[in-house]
This record gives sequence, structure tokens and C-alpha cells, in this order.
Amino acid sequence: MPLNAKHISATLALISCLAAAGNGTARLAFADARAEAMAKGPALEAGFYALGTNPAALVELPALQFGFTHKDLPAPNATSEIVGAALPLDKYGTLAGGFGTVLVADVERYDDNGRYLGKYLYHDDRLAAGYGVRAARWLAFGAALNYDRHRTAPGDDGTRQKLGGDAGVYVRTPELGGGPLTLGVATQNLIASARKTILGEYREPRRVRVGTSWARYFGNHRLTLAASGPVEEPVTAAVAGELLISSRFAARASVTRTGLVGGEADIRPAAGLGFNTALLSFDYCYLSRELGNYHYFSFSVNPGRESRTREERRRQAEEWLAEARAYFDAGNYELAAKRFAAVLKWEPGNAVAREYLPKAEYYAHLGEGTEYLKAQDWARARREFKAAAALIPEDFLATEYLARVDQLEEEENARAAEERRVAQKLAEAEEAVGRGAYLEAIKICEDILAAYPDDEEANELLAKAQRELAVSIAKLPPEDRPEPEEVEEAKPPAIPPEAVKRYRQGSSLLAQGSLSQAVTILADVVSEYPTYGAARAKLVQAYLYQGLDLYSKGSAAAALKAWRRAAALDPGNEKAQRYIKRAESEIK
Repeated sequence: MPLNAKHISATLALISCLAAAGNGTARLAFADARAEAMAKGPALEAGFYALGTNPAALVELPALQFGFTHKDLPAPNATSEIVGAALPLDKYGTLAGGFGTVLVADVERYDDNGRYLGKYLYHDDRLAAGYGVRAARWLAFGAALNYDRHRTAPGDDGTRQKLGGDAGVYVRTPELGGGPLTLGVATQNLIASARKTILGEYREPRRVRVGTSWARYFGNHRLTLAASGPVEEPVTAAVAGELLISSRFAARASVTRTGLVGGEADIRPAAGLGFNTALLSFDYCYLSRELGNYHYFSFSVNPGRESRTREERRRQAEEWLAEARAYFDAGNYELAAKRFAAVLKWEPGNAVAREYLPKAEYYAHLGEGTEYLKAQDWARARREFKAAAALIPEDFLATEYLARVDQLEEEENARAAEERRVAQKLAEAEEAVGRGAYLEAIKICEDILAAYPDDEEANELLAKAQRELAVSIAKLPPEDRPEPEEVEEAKPPAIPPEAVKRYRQGSSLLAQGSLSQAVTILADVVSEYPTYGAARAKLVQAYLYQGLDLYSKGSAAAALKAWRRAAALDPGNEKAQRYIKRAESEIK
């Protein structure tokens, strides 16, 4: 059977583990033992293999890269070259593409009867492009298209072509035994065109591959365990190690074994060296194979890629961690989240960053949500609070803020409806004045002013109706004029207009998120008019929200004071009692 690019990549990769590298360092794109232990520099080559196995692993490519790899294959006069590029798009995923070619000379050819037909040149080209994206820190998806073209010398069956498509997914667990565990599943030949051969048309069957890898650092050195394989085929496992010789040089070695249960096992050792700088990287690898020894060297240009030594990265991570904690303590959660994420990119096992990153993102979403709440952008506020609730479901703050969005939106809608009702009543009063029904107009205006004493239009229209009524009465004969008691006078509201005006000002500030000002104004109104029920209820609400705001900033003691004030005004308020118990238990 002639070689093709997929066979070559599967053979030379040692194992085609379907998950991304578990350590998150800048140099790895594909978690097979070869990439883990043998290819510190050519992450792009590993990415090219990911295009043919599990394209979800493309998300591990750290920066813009261009690479070239040359191989002397363990076959007669066989060589291979791989070139490609990778373009990470930050949170929008990673695009990558590669071109590989295998050239095998002096391949002997026989007919169906076993007669020797001489030697020919076999040329196999493969073009692949793919896209990978993270759905979460622990989950990634990817898809790839590949085009194969097989060419032989004149006199054979000519050029054969195939277009195929693959898809994959991987998940990464939290740290397990000192390092994260990565699991992947991919479907190859999800779509595949027919390929013409001398025996007729052939369509490669769909194959499902599964794999896993685990890597852990011991100081500057790393141990990797990995296993993978197509379903219903022999599993390949590998043990690999890397030893840092100096700041830029590393020695690597690995052993792979194919066929773990029963039968003969294929054991293959490998060793190599790597050199890495901020811009360039070079790797050499020597592998022992049944068909002979195998050499390759890889060279890549990585503009913008971080290439510091592990000690340098560790020191940088410590600095970032200190900055992140300072940002977190100062309430700058967005910057804190970025710093914690940067620490985890270089040190995925950092326990402090793992603990604080979701908290920082949680409070950052709460902060964004409250800003949208002040702007009365209900949809975006809900989106931010829901994102916060998804990060820490057990915390009550995001849930309470979601309820607050619903309440404020309902109040705003009610206010708008009330404004429309008042405008309609004013139009009726205006129409009544026009047709001389002054008493009717006066009654409408007085009803409006009983609820809204500072409404200028209602006051002006009331004065106009009263003037017109007085003029019309003066024109009547003395005997037809009504007695003074027949003209009903407006009854002053129970709460003075000035107090109602301040109550409405405090309510407006509360809706805008200006909690301290709202509390001050409403507390003054309630102090002067203890029977003003609406102001009292609004002040309770203001204290509850003020406590939530203080609690979200880490001030549990201050929040407790606010909630106790709310409970003093409304002893039966269940929310206030629940918040008080939570704050008291937390403080204890």
C-alpha cells in the first residue's frame, strides 16, 4: 500500500493524542508526546498535525507563527516538508493552515500477477486549513478541511485527489495529581469525497479518535503521559520528559508503545534537542523505527511569541499575581481578571489564580451590570448578571441583582404608563376648559395635583380654570350666582407638596443607582413624615440595595448596618432578615 500524508503524520507523530497541551505554555499546540517532549519550538508543526487529527487543539497556538519542517523518513529515498502559518484571534479563536508534501523515490511497482514493472516516483501533497475556538477555559471546539493529491510517474494511474473534513472537541479538567488532565474526541472524514484508484472509487471511512494527556512540572523539568488511538484499533501510549539545560536549550526524550493488550507491542524511543528565543526556534529529533532511523529538524519564526525560560515565566507570574491581588483588593476586578488569566496561561496549576479568577470575573460582571442598570439598559444588565451567576451559582448577589433589574424595569414601565395617564387627563381638563366645563376641569387638575403637587402644567391649568370660572360667575345676575359653599375648594393633600417632591427626587436617584443620595433624601422625608408610607417603603428598598452594593465590594460589616436599618423600618421584611443572617455568619 503506498504511503500518504495521513499515514505519514500518524506514524511520525508517535501518537495523535486528540487534546490540547495540558500545561498551557507558549510552545505547544497539540498534546501528543512528540509535541510535548520533542518539539518545544515548532508549535506550528504540531498545529499542522492538529489539523489532521483534532482541530480543537488549534486554540493552543499562542501567537502569530510561520514554520518549516524537513524530515528524512524511514523509507527508501523518502523526504517530507511541512510549511504553514497560525493566526490566533484572541477570544475569537485561532486560524491555521499548512501544506505538507511527501516525496518517495525508487518505489517498486508490481502488477496484479506479481510481475516487476520497475520503479516510480510517488508524490503526496496535503493542504489543510482549520479553525479552533474556546467555548470556556476548559472546553474547545474545532473544524478543519483538508485536500489530498497523490501523483505518480507517467504510466501509473495518474493523479488521485480527495477533499475531506474533520471536527473535534476537547475538555481540560482542573489540576489532577499536580497537573491538568486533557481529554479529546474527534471525527475524521466527517465529510470525504470519493477517490479514484486502480481498483475503482474509494471513500475513506469515518473514524472516531479519542485521546488523553497529562503533564506535570518538577521544578524546571516536565513529565508527560499520553495515550490515544482510533476506536477499535490498537492504543498508543507514551512517556516523555524534558530537561532544561540552560535558559534557551532543552533536552528531550520519549518512549512510545503501540498495542497495549495482547499481541506484539511496537516500542519506539526518541531523543532530541531544542533551542528557543523570543523570535526563532529550532528543534532536532532522532527516532528509531522498524524501517530505519528517522531524523527531522524544524525551524519556525514566531513574532510576538513569549519565549522566556520557566524561571523567568515563574518570576513574571509571581509579579502578575501580586498585581492581580492588588487590583482585586482595590475593586478593579476587570484588570484583576486579566492578570489572573495571564498567570494561568503560564502556570495553569496556580491555586491562587484558579481560586480568584472566577471571583474577579464575577465581580467584573456585577460592576458592568450595575452600570447598565444605571443607564436603564435592562437587556445588557440582565446579560451581565446572568454571566456572573453562571460563574458562581451559589452566590446570591447576581440573583438579587437580576431581581432588581426586573423590579426597576417594572417600575420604569409603570412610571411611563402613569405619565401617559396624567398627560391624557390634562388633555381632558384642557378640553373641559374649552367647552366651559370649569368645575370638571378643576376636579381633574386637583386629582392630578393630589398625587403630583409639583406638576407645573396641572397647576397652570387649574389656575386658568379657576379664573375662567370666576369670570363666568361674575357675568351672571346676582340672583343666579351660586353660593360660595357650592364651589368646592381643593383639599390640601395629607403630605405637603414639598415632601412629595423630595420623595420623588429620592425615588429617581434610587432608580439611577445613586444609592447614598437616595438614602439621605428619603431618610429626611421619613424622619419628618413618619406616616408617609410610600417614602418609608422606598427607603427600605434603598437600604436593601445599598447593603447589596457594599457587600459586593467586600464590606460585609457596612452592608449589615444598612440591612439592619431596613429591618428596623420594616421588621417583617424577609429579604432584610435573610441578608442580615448571611452577613452575621460571614463576619463571625
